[in-house]
Amino acid sequence: MKTLLSIFTTALLLCGQTLWAQKQQQPDMFADSFFAPELLLQQAEAIGLTDDQLTSIQSALEKAQPRFQDLNLRLEKEKDALVALTRKDQVKEKAAIDQLDKMLDIERELRRTHVALMITLKNKLTAEQLAKLKEIRLKPGAVVTSAGPPAGLNAKLEKVKAGVDKWIEDGRNPSAIAELMQEFDPLMKKWKFKEAEGVLDQALKLLEK
Repeated sequence: MKTLLSIFTTALLLCGQTLWAQKQQQPDMFADSFFAPELLLQQAEAIGLTDDQLTSIQSALEKAQPRFQDLNLRLEKEKDALVALTRKDQVKEKAAIDQLDKMLDIERELRRTHVALMITLKNKLTAEQLAKLKEIRLKPGAVVTSAGPPAGLNAKLEKVKAGVDKWIEDGRNPSAIAELMQEFDPLMKKWKFKEAEGVLDQALKLLEK
Protein backbone atom coordinates (compact mmCIF):
# COMPACT_ATOMS: atom_id res chain seq x y z
CA MET A 1 0.00 0.00 0.00
CA LYS A 2 2.95 2.31 0.60
CA THR A 3 3.87 1.97 -3.10
CA LEU A 4 0.42 3.12 -4.17
CA LEU A 5 0.56 6.10 -1.80
CA SER A 6 3.97 7.00 -3.21
CA ILE A 7 2.56 6.97 -6.75
CA PHE A 8 -0.26 9.33 -5.81
CA THR A 9 2.09 11.68 -3.94
CA THR A 10 4.54 11.87 -6.82
CA ALA A 11 1.76 12.32 -9.34
CA LEU A 12 0.21 15.19 -7.40
CA LEU A 13 3.61 16.89 -7.20
CA LEU A 14 4.07 16.50 -10.94
CA CYS A 15 0.66 18.05 -11.56
CA GLY A 16 1.67 20.89 -9.28
CA GLN A 17 4.95 21.21 -11.11
CA THR A 18 3.19 22.60 -14.16
CA LEU A 19 0.70 24.89 -12.47
CA TRP A 20 3.00 27.73 -13.48
CA ALA A 21 2.45 26.84 -17.11
CA GLN A 22 -1.31 27.21 -16.83
CA LYS A 23 -1.06 30.63 -15.19
CA GLN A 24 2.13 32.03 -16.70
CA GLN A 25 2.19 31.47 -20.43
CA GLN A 26 5.49 31.74 -22.25
CA PRO A 27 5.98 35.41 -23.28
CA ASP A 28 5.48 36.02 -27.03
CA MET A 29 8.82 37.79 -27.23
CA PHE A 30 10.52 34.47 -26.49
CA ALA A 31 8.39 32.32 -28.81
CA ASP A 32 11.30 31.83 -31.22
CA SER A 33 13.93 31.53 -28.50
CA PHE A 34 12.77 28.69 -26.26
CA PHE A 35 11.10 25.31 -26.55
CA ALA A 36 8.19 24.06 -24.47
CA PRO A 37 9.21 21.24 -22.09
CA GLU A 38 6.42 19.11 -23.63
CA LEU A 39 8.03 19.37 -27.06
CA LEU A 40 11.50 18.79 -25.68
CA LEU A 41 10.57 15.63 -23.76
CA GLN A 42 8.13 14.20 -26.28
CA GLN A 43 10.72 14.53 -29.04
CA ALA A 44 13.62 13.25 -26.93
CA GLU A 45 14.27 10.29 -29.20
CA ALA A 46 13.80 12.27 -32.41
CA ILE A 47 16.41 14.87 -31.46
CA GLY A 48 18.78 12.32 -29.96
CA LEU A 49 18.73 13.26 -26.29
CA THR A 50 21.25 11.20 -24.32
CA ASP A 51 20.28 9.51 -21.07
CA ASP A 52 22.38 12.07 -19.19
CA GLN A 53 20.63 14.96 -20.94
CA LEU A 54 17.18 13.51 -20.29
CA THR A 55 17.99 12.93 -16.63
CA SER A 56 19.36 16.45 -16.30
CA ILE A 57 16.31 18.01 -17.96
CA GLN A 58 13.86 16.05 -15.80
CA SER A 59 15.89 16.98 -12.73
CA ALA A 60 15.71 20.67 -13.63
CA LEU A 61 11.93 20.47 -14.04
CA GLU A 62 11.45 18.61 -10.76
CA LYS A 63 13.78 21.01 -8.96
CA ALA A 64 11.76 24.00 -10.22
CA GLN A 65 8.45 22.46 -9.12
CA PRO A 66 8.45 23.60 -5.46
CA ARG A 67 9.28 27.17 -6.48
CA PHE A 68 6.49 27.37 -9.06
CA GLN A 69 4.03 25.74 -6.69
CA ASP A 70 4.88 28.17 -3.89
CA LEU A 71 4.65 31.21 -6.17
CA ASN A 72 1.30 30.14 -7.61
CA LEU A 73 -0.18 29.55 -4.16
CA ARG A 74 1.08 32.95 -3.00
CA LEU A 75 -0.27 34.60 -6.16
CA GLU A 76 -3.74 33.17 -5.58
CA LYS A 77 -3.67 34.36 -1.99
CA GLU A 78 -2.69 37.91 -2.97
CA LYS A 79 -5.29 37.97 -5.77
CA ASP A 80 -8.02 36.96 -3.36
CA ALA A 81 -6.92 39.66 -0.93
CA LEU A 82 -7.01 42.29 -3.69
CA VAL A 83 -10.46 41.21 -4.84
CA ALA A 84 -11.74 41.39 -1.25
CA LEU A 85 -10.45 44.96 -0.92
CA THR A 86 -11.96 46.15 -4.18
CA ARG A 87 -15.39 44.64 -3.53
CA LYS A 88 -16.04 46.97 -0.63
CA ASP A 89 -18.39 49.91 -1.20
CA GLN A 90 -15.60 52.29 -0.23
CA VAL A 91 -12.20 51.13 -1.49
CA LYS A 92 -9.15 52.27 0.42
CA GLU A 93 -6.92 53.37 -2.44
CA LYS A 94 -3.53 52.99 -0.75
CA ALA A 95 -4.36 49.56 0.65
CA ALA A 96 -5.63 48.36 -2.73
CA ILE A 97 -2.61 49.70 -4.64
CA ASP A 98 -0.20 48.21 -2.10
CA GLN A 99 -1.97 44.87 -2.47
CA LEU A 100 -1.78 45.15 -6.26
CA ASP A 101 1.97 45.73 -5.98
CA LYS A 102 2.30 42.55 -3.93
CA MET A 103 0.46 40.59 -6.61
CA LEU A 104 2.52 42.10 -9.44
CA ASP A 105 5.77 41.33 -7.60
CA ILE A 106 4.84 37.66 -7.47
CA GLU A 107 3.79 37.65 -11.14
CA ARG A 108 7.16 39.18 -12.01
CA GLU A 109 8.97 36.49 -10.00
CA LEU A 110 6.92 33.80 -11.76
CA ARG A 111 7.95 35.11 -15.16
CA ARG A 112 11.56 35.46 -14.06
CA THR A 113 11.62 31.89 -12.75
CA HIS A 114 9.93 30.64 -15.89
CA VAL A 115 12.43 32.31 -18.24
CA ALA A 116 15.34 31.11 -16.11
CA LEU A 117 14.08 27.53 -16.43
CA MET A 118 13.66 27.89 -20.20
CA ILE A 119 17.26 29.13 -20.44
CA THR A 120 18.49 26.20 -18.34
CA LEU A 121 16.70 23.68 -20.55
CA LYS A 122 17.90 25.25 -23.78
CA ASN A 123 21.51 25.32 -22.62
CA LYS A 124 21.44 21.55 -22.10
CA LEU A 125 20.97 20.97 -25.84
CA THR A 126 23.53 20.83 -28.63
CA ALA A 127 23.35 23.03 -31.73
CA GLU A 128 22.23 20.03 -33.78
CA GLN A 129 19.44 19.20 -31.32
CA LEU A 130 18.24 22.80 -31.35
CA ALA A 131 18.13 22.76 -35.15
CA LYS A 132 16.05 19.56 -35.14
CA LEU A 133 13.65 21.03 -32.60
CA LYS A 134 13.16 24.12 -34.74
CA GLU A 135 12.24 21.89 -37.68
CA ILE A 136 9.83 19.85 -35.57
CA ARG A 137 8.21 22.96 -34.14
CA LEU A 138 7.26 24.11 -37.63
CA LYS A 139 5.24 20.95 -38.27
CA PRO A 140 1.43 21.12 -37.86
CA GLY A 141 0.29 20.19 -34.39
CA ALA A 142 3.66 20.73 -32.74
CA VAL A 143 3.62 22.10 -29.18
CA VAL A 144 4.79 25.71 -29.20
CA THR A 145 4.02 26.90 -25.68
CA SER A 146 3.77 25.17 -22.32
CA ALA A 147 0.05 24.70 -21.81
CA GLY A 148 0.61 22.32 -18.93
CA PRO A 149 -1.58 19.31 -18.12
CA PRO A 150 -5.31 19.27 -19.02
CA ALA A 151 -7.42 21.25 -16.58
CA GLY A 152 -9.24 18.14 -15.37
CA LEU A 153 -6.19 15.95 -14.86
CA ASN A 154 -5.63 16.78 -11.20
CA ALA A 155 -9.35 16.36 -10.46
CA LYS A 156 -9.32 12.89 -12.04
CA LEU A 157 -6.24 11.97 -10.04
CA GLU A 158 -7.97 13.02 -6.82
CA LYS A 159 -11.03 11.00 -7.86
CA VAL A 160 -8.90 7.89 -8.41
CA LYS A 161 -7.26 8.38 -5.02
CA ALA A 162 -10.66 8.76 -3.34
CA GLY A 163 -11.87 5.62 -5.10
CA VAL A 164 -8.85 3.64 -3.93
CA ASP A 165 -9.36 4.88 -0.38
CA LYS A 166 -12.98 3.68 -0.56
CA TRP A 167 -11.88 0.28 -1.85
CA ILE A 168 -9.43 -0.06 1.02
CA GLU A 169 -12.11 1.01 3.50
CA ASP A 170 -14.44 -1.66 2.08
CA GLY A 171 -11.74 -4.29 2.35
CA ARG A 172 -11.22 -4.62 -1.41
CA ASN A 173 -7.77 -5.20 -2.94
CA PRO A 174 -6.62 -2.18 -5.04
CA SER A 175 -3.58 -3.98 -6.49
CA ALA A 176 -5.02 -3.79 -10.03
CA ILE A 177 -5.26 -0.01 -9.71
CA ALA A 178 -1.76 0.17 -8.26
CA GLU A 179 -0.39 -1.82 -11.20
CA LEU A 180 -2.15 0.43 -13.69
CA MET A 181 -0.97 3.60 -11.92
CA GLN A 182 2.64 2.48 -12.34
CA GLU A 183 2.30 3.75 -15.93
CA PHE A 184 1.14 7.20 -14.82
CA ASP A 185 4.32 8.56 -13.23
CA PRO A 186 6.66 7.91 -16.22
CA LEU A 187 4.14 9.50 -18.60
CA MET A 188 3.86 12.62 -16.44
CA LYS A 189 7.64 12.93 -16.24
CA LYS A 190 7.75 12.90 -20.04
CA TRP A 191 4.88 15.43 -20.10
CA LYS A 192 2.73 13.01 -22.10
CA PHE A 193 -0.40 14.36 -20.49
CA LYS A 194 -2.92 12.86 -22.93
CA GLU A 195 -1.57 9.36 -22.36
CA ALA A 196 -1.41 9.96 -18.60
CA GLU A 197 -5.04 11.06 -18.59
CA GLY A 198 -5.90 7.85 -20.44
CA VAL A 199 -4.37 5.86 -17.58
CA LEU A 200 -6.57 7.74 -15.11
CA ASP A 201 -9.64 7.05 -17.25
CA GLN A 202 -8.84 3.32 -17.19
CA ALA A 203 -8.38 3.44 -13.42
CA LEU A 204 -11.72 5.19 -12.98
CA LYS A 205 -13.47 2.54 -15.09
CA LEU A 206 -11.98 -0.18 -12.90
CA LEU A 207 -13.10 1.63 -9.77
CA GLU A 208 -16.65 1.92 -11.10
CA LYS A 209 -16.97 -1.85 -11.55
